Amino acid sequence: MVAKKVTIEYGVLVAPLGGIDSNKTITKETFFRKLEEQYPSGEGWEVSSAEAKPNENDVILIYHMKRVIS
Repeated sequence: MVAKKVTIEYGVLVAPLGGIDSNKTITKETFFRKLEEQYPSGEGWEVSSAEAKPNENDVILIYHMKRVIS
């Protein structure tokens, strides 16, 4: 029996969240729009882990993404 080779592709989206879209922060709505643009769920991308880290007055949101390529 031959095992089928599975390839996993990884990605990450990191962004500082704030109340407005500016040069320093983006809103959570913009974050999730960018996430879907860069890692479309329809193409098999899923969140493998997520982190939120405090940063001065903002929060840095980090989403680690992955998808299986057969």
